[in-house]
Amino acid sequence: IQYTLAIDRTDDSVAHLFDPLHPAVLHLIALVIAGGSRASIPVALCGAMGAELMSMPVYALVLLAQLRADSAEAALKYLVLGGTATATFLMGVALLYGWSGSMSTAVFAAALGSSDTLPVAGVVLVVASLFLKAAIVPFHGWAPDAYEGASVPVTAFMATIIKAGVLFAALRLFETAPVTRPLVDV
Repeated sequence: IQYTLAIDRTDDSVAHLFDPLHPAVLHLIALVIAGGSRASIPVALCGAMGAELMSMPVYALVLLAQLRADSAEAALKYLVLGGTATATFLMGVALLYGWSGSMSTAVFAAALGSSDTLPVAGVVLVVASLFLKAAIVPFHGWAPDAYEGASVPVTAFMATIIKAGVLFAALRLFETAPVTRPLVDV
């Protein structure tokens, strides 16, 4: 609502509401949510909610460089790929939940050691979604466009804080999981 007021009005009394600091603060709050509670909320659900809440302010930050012709395109690409990553994550979590009936990190650890197809597919989808969110090869095709369309401070923010959030999420998933074999045999 604040952003709508700032865009629709032309007087200077609400211009301070459209401060680029607001999305950054919202992003950091969502980063805390992405860490999640260890007992009350399932980690997978909290991770998905935190990742999406963490991404939404960054979409707005990319769009703040309105004077650049590429900023709207970059924000749209980032939005679409962020939605794809979230859908991939939720599909992997749904497969793991269908296999075990739980959404805890212990299930993720058990799925890593399983030889069944369903949990392995769930783990691969969850890891692929983390790679897509962090723009890790081969899921980095969106990153140059989004980085080029955003301003330099926003690009630095995206290139560091987003990747740190995904790294922390991956550490939460793999903290109890011994990786004893490759996920996919080639």
